[in-house]
Amino acid sequence: MNVLRGERRESVGLVELELQDSAVEFILPRPAEKADLTLPVRVVGLNRRWTAGLFQKEGYVRGGYTDGRNVFWEMGLDFDGNGHIPVHLDYAPRTHMIAGHPVVADERGK
Repeated sequence: MNVLRGERRESVGLVELELQDSAVEFILPRPAEKADLTLPVRVVGLNRRWTAGLFQKEGYVRGGYTDGRNVFWEMGLDFDGNGHIPVHLDYAPRTHMIAGHPVVADERGK
C-alpha cells in the first residue's frame, strides 16, 4: 500500500489511516496472487457532523454503469467519526482512492 496523503496507524485486523488536511489518499496494486479477500480500510479522525466522501480515481465497481474511474460516493461514518472502506483487491489492476471531507470550514465555520 502506498499512502500518498495521511498516515497509516498500527492496528490489528484492518488497515487504519489517519487524515492529513481532512483527507487520506492511497494506492494499492492488484496482488501477484489472487487474495480472495476484501481489504478493510478504516479512516479515522473524520468529523461525524460533516459530509465525508470517497472518491475512487480507479478501481473495481460492481455493475456495468462505470469502468471504475472517477466515481464518488458519500461515506457513512460511525459514532466515533470513522469511515469504513471495503477495497476489492483482485478485480482491478490498481485501486486509487481519496477519502475525507470534500469541503472544510475554517476556524469561524465559514
